[in-house]
Amino acid sequence: MGKTDTYKKNMEAARRFFPGIEQKIEGAKSGPYLVLEETASGAPTARLDGRYLHSTRDPAREAARLVLVADVGKTSQNRAFLLLGFGLGYAAEAAAALDPPPLVIAVEKRVDVLRAAFETRDLSGLLGGRLVFVLGDEPGAVTEALRIAPKELSIIRNPALTAADAEFYRELERHIENWRTKDAVNEATLRRFGKRWVKNQAANLPAVRDLPGIGLLAGRFDFPVLLLAAGPTLDQLDRKVAALAERCVVVAVDTALRFLRREGVKPDFVVSVDPQYWNTRHLDRCLSEKSVLVAEAACYPTLLRDRLDGVGVGRPSFLCGSLYPLSGFIERRVDVKGRLGSGGSVASAAWDFAASLAPARAARPIFIAGLDLAFPGFATHYRGALFEERALVTATRFLPAETLSFRALLDGAPFFAAAADGTLVLTDKRLALYASWFENRLKSPENRGSFRLSGRGLAINGMKTAGIEEVLDLPPCRAEISRRTEQVLSEIFQKWNSETERAARNERYKTATTALSSGLLAALDTAREDALKRIDAAKDAPLESEVKAIAGFLHFTPNDCSELIDGISFTLSALKRA
Repeated sequence: MGKTDTYKKNMEAARRFFPGIEQKIEGAKSGPYLVLEETASGAPTARLDGRYLHSTRDPAREAARLVLVADVGKTSQNRAFLLLGFGLGYAAEAAAALDPPPLVIAVEKRVDVLRAAFETRDLSGLLGGRLVFVLGDEPGAVTEALRIAPKELSIIRNPALTAADAEFYRELERHIENWRTKDAVNEATLRRFGKRWVKNQAANLPAVRDLPGIGLLAGRFDFPVLLLAAGPTLDQLDRKVAALAERCVVVAVDTALRFLRREGVKPDFVVSVDPQYWNTRHLDRCLSEKSVLVAEAACYPTLLRDRLDGVGVGRPSFLCGSLYPLSGFIERRVDVKGRLGSGGSVASAAWDFAASLAPARAARPIFIAGLDLAFPGFATHYRGALFEERALVTATRFLPAETLSFRALLDGAPFFAAAADGTLVLTDKRLALYASWFENRLKSPENRGSFRLSGRGLAINGMKTAGIEEVLDLPPCRAEISRRTEQVLSEIFQKWNSETERAARNERYKTATTALSSGLLAALDTAREDALKRIDAAKDAPLESEVKAIAGFLHFTPNDCSELIDGISFTLSALKRA
């Protein structure tokens, strides 16, 4: 088969399975740095800037050995290979030949190299298999491909290609590490706090019925937004917040409230989504009755209990869509609230909420302070934060506050990374994971311009730095913001608290809680019969599959029926106590 025929055959297969790839490949032209050669086995290889992409003797055999080594120790039938550099496709073919065929994610920055592969080798069979391409010079694109990847991921690096574009592949490896860390962090967090979250959700189910959702606020505030997180650089706004609040809707995370109280500023919206008890203490004597609380149904119950009486009369509160199966089950049947992105931190939820406030047609900027995702000056939070005060109060002679602060810096596997201003700043794996979430979200249409007010925090691709003076140059609009807020809340709560609406929600709530209890009891009976396959078979029934998710929330060990029974029993007990 000639070069032209090989290319046409590959392109025909590519058109079927990879829409849009033809334009990228057709536009790629090979430079003089890429030289094709025939090997001793008769198969082609290539040199890139003098370095061979594959063996000069037998590239297929070399690739088979690489795949075999990468696959050692893998136990799952559902596994994947991530190729950093597709080259001429030998490693992809060797991985695809395994039984059963794994998912193969091939990253290739140089599309001209992929074109050379299409011209020299018949890859039509490979293109029709379980192959995903990540092409071009955007390393963050690998995150989308990894969403479909199983936990058992084998990585094969092409030394010539990764060396030729070292900076690109270093950034790519950072995204891969964030993806790996996310799964480990999520499971560890769930094991540690899962029962607390179930208790909170069970106690807060009436709030799902009685509090409106943030979807009712979306698109109704055509103003710039000032978003306040609790990082060390928040101190740079000392004695400036009042002037900034004259020009922006103020959205604050709960951990920043003490700073605002010190500044004498009452935020328009306060976002609180952390389920832990100590998180509620950030709001002690700091939350104005005129501030709108945005909470999640798994938050500590006292936070919502105080706001259920007299809803909309000086104590406005809204729920965002639940991230957890128990409260989500009730929400979908009673009142859908409106989702916020799950980035692992209250700041990511607050950013998502801030982005939702402006109408779709408006391009209102979000100015962000205290979103450092790092430890500038080796500080963990702004001066006077509850974390700092608690360390001072609990400190002893043998465990001083400085030691507690030092531990906070070390606990997350710290390392130095680039700050937004080009210097180096101390961060850790957990905070870098949050930065990765922001980078992905900043690519979305919801991003109408997000600007940080300090360059000392961790660099976030897609987020520029603005000066405080730029915000102060905006025209004052506080009176208009207050009037608009009062109007919107009045309209929402007038309808929300009408007798007709309340009666309809009560009826839906009774039906939902009955279905929840009966579904969990049925799942418990099934588990006690040691028939886990019956639970898996329920995935085709919408109601039963949702109950399955609730039942399995505290089930970490596959095929451990006793753990499953304990998890369901705990959930039923929490519902009964609530």
